[in-house]
Amino acid sequence: MSHELDPSFNRDARRSDLLLHPTESLTNGRPIDGAIELCVRLHEWCGVYLEPTKTYLIENRLRSLMDDLGIHDYKSLIEIASSGSGMPIRNRIIDALTTHETLFFRDSAPFEVIANHLVPGIREMSRFGSPRLSVWTAACSTGQESYSIAIQLLESVPDIKQWNLSILGTDVSSAIIERARTGVYFDHEVRRGLTPQRLQKYFVQESEDWRINDCVREMVHFEVQNINDSTQPQGPFDVIFCRNVLIYFSVDDARRILQKIAGRLASSGRLFLGSSEVPRNINDFLTMENIGGATCYRRKE
Repeated sequence: MSHELDPSFNRDARRSDLLLHPTESLTNGRPIDGAIELCVRLHEWCGVYLEPTKTYLIENRLRSLMDDLGIHDYKSLIEIASSGSGMPIRNRIIDALTTHETLFFRDSAPFEVIANHLVPGIREMSRFGSPRLSVWTAACSTGQESYSIAIQLLESVPDIKQWNLSILGTDVSSAIIERARTGVYFDHEVRRGLTPQRLQKYFVQESEDWRINDCVREMVHFEVQNINDSTQPQGPFDVIFCRNVLIYFSVDDARRILQKIAGRLASSGRLFLGSSEVPRNINDFLTMENIGGATCYRRKE
């Protein structure tokens, strides 16, 4: 998952830093200090830091919502979203300000590691029972990563339907999760990362869109979940993907999130992160490994 935000923003800034140093410019008549307060609230609601000087981005993303509500300033929007009945509006703000960029089989190495290295080990340990594989794709966006894992398993594990298999995809955006559940993608989305052979085998064209086959869709379960919340999925998981999302959290928040995720790993489970988002000071609870050309992490016992 990748948000169209600026990771160069000082993610360790605190609320007081933002509110004590407002920029004195305007965007279409909406004061920038209102945008700063909105960025602060976004962090409070879901943990993501959005650069408050990106006023054009905030304006463009929220224009439709504010027009629907008939309001013209950010402070009024914040008041509505913070009210007792404001949760639906709050969710729409989060949906609007966290754009999810993903594709099928993004960085193919982790998918191959699951099939070629982790699955054989699980099968060996399950010689006298039904093999069990539990996968969590955190910040899964519109589901391409989760479905890629399912496709990889269908291709590499002939008896995968006899396994006790669970693939869970979670994301903070309720609208995005609804899209993932449908398994319907625009033409340009399936052309990114999928070979023509996979597209023809696992998808059915519907007008200008493509719908993933039921045999794949039924392998994956999606839920709305914020990885910054205290209530993460319980696990234990044999595989966790949490890629290209931690860069949008503060260093302290990212470490705290990773520590909770590590606690959800099975003793032999593996965690896959984005290549540029490994926080400092995680060696006390995670151990780095290289398997089949992919970097992954194990829980330190």
